[in-house]
Amino acid sequence: MSDKTTLAFPIAEPAPTGSVDLRHGDCLEVLRSLDDNSVDSVTTDPPYGLSNTKPAQVADVLAAWVTGDTEAVPAKKGGFMGADWDSFVPPPAVWAECLRVLKPGGHMAVFAGARTQDLMGLAIRLAGFEIRDTLGWIQGAGFPKSMDVSKAIDKAAGAEREVVGTRKKLDSYGQQAGNNVYGGGPNHDGLQAITIPASDAARQWSGWGTALKPAIEPIILARKPLDGTVAANVLAHGVGGLNIDGCRVSTDEKLQGSTVRDDMRGGAYGSGAKPNPGDIADYAQNPAGRFPANVLLDEHAAKEMDEQSGMSVSRANTKSDERGAENSHIFASASLGRRDQSNSHNDSGGASRFFPVFKYQAKAPKKERPVIVRENGTKIAHPTVKPLALMSWLVTLITPEGGTTLDPFAGTGTTLQAALDKGFNAIGVEQDEDYIQLIGERLGWSAA
Repeated sequence: MSDKTTLAFPIAEPAPTGSVDLRHGDCLEVLRSLDDNSVDSVTTDPPYGLSNTKPAQVADVLAAWVTGDTEAVPAKKGGFMGADWDSFVPPPAVWAECLRVLKPGGHMAVFAGARTQDLMGLAIRLAGFEIRDTLGWIQGAGFPKSMDVSKAIDKAAGAEREVVGTRKKLDSYGQQAGNNVYGGGPNHDGLQAITIPASDAARQWSGWGTALKPAIEPIILARKPLDGTVAANVLAHGVGGLNIDGCRVSTDEKLQGSTVRDDMRGGAYGSGAKPNPGDIADYAQNPAGRFPANVLLDEHAAKEMDEQSGMSVSRANTKSDERGAENSHIFASASLGRRDQSNSHNDSGGASRFFPVFKYQAKAPKKERPVIVRENGTKIAHPTVKPLALMSWLVTLITPEGGTTLDPFAGTGTTLQAALDKGFNAIGVEQDEDYIQLIGERLGWSAA
């Protein structure tokens, strides 16, 4: 492929609504070719920078960033699964280009690693973004990467541990997952050896490890500074807000209305105006669900949450409640919110019903995890693929109807597919030619 910044594949069949503009090349170079204020949102899963970067190296990079060298990164050294592309987080220069091409008030959703989100967030801040929130994508499929301290002590001393039994190696959702945490690796029968400490020092540190089971991936929600007020910005540029109703938490139960008459809400903080009790019946029912939260779950995390929380009941406000609120002027106060019909639900269930829940699989279905087999029999695949439903939710949250979202780290094109499925346009940038082919495979494109 000679020209690394041109569209590589045409669509085999026209998409029903949105379109994809795929660029092959270094994201910083490609971003610099895009027009100012030309996209409505940025939705991306960039490198997390999971290499063992030393504190002194981090300090050197931060010093470079704040003194103007916004492209500075440490020397490339393997990150996730030893990949050099994951050696460090994208520097401020990348996010500054995202800021430039975003319309004023446009939002950006950026996945980050739990132990490097501070660097990702700082790079985004230094580029000029406002950090609006951090969402938590909680999932139960991560394997603990923890060293057994007791075993390490015996190994260092050359002491041989006695095998006292075996057990089945559990999957990533089991409490005993991870070879390093619970003893020796699996034997030839697929079982795990159970050993006991061989030295006094190892016995003292039995049960100690070095890491927790990973279960959360932060998603940094940032916004380009507004052009005036929110109201003025959305009218002038078509962005600046979040699509709350489009991302509500679905429920089978009947919910009270989510929209309340302006004269009864009294604006942002409430005017104290007394409602007419007869108007309560005029509230529209909102079948879309609950107000979205900044915690997102997979079904395994949701199940665990429900088991711990048990069943609870959310009762709708009664007319007597509303009349009592009328007398105290509480009903009109949005700052308290408890009497507001938008926060009043008549349902029951576990605590997970308050949060968006997305299906997660340790191995995504074939249609969500494209694979290409080379002529020599080897395969092209990507090691980290986010659930399509999760990316669809994020794109919907920050992209206006008919808008364009940008993904400067397209990977296998999950964001691009999510945008197409939701009727948005998308611009994707990917440096790896193998992944360009995976995107074509995912979207059903054929080589030009």
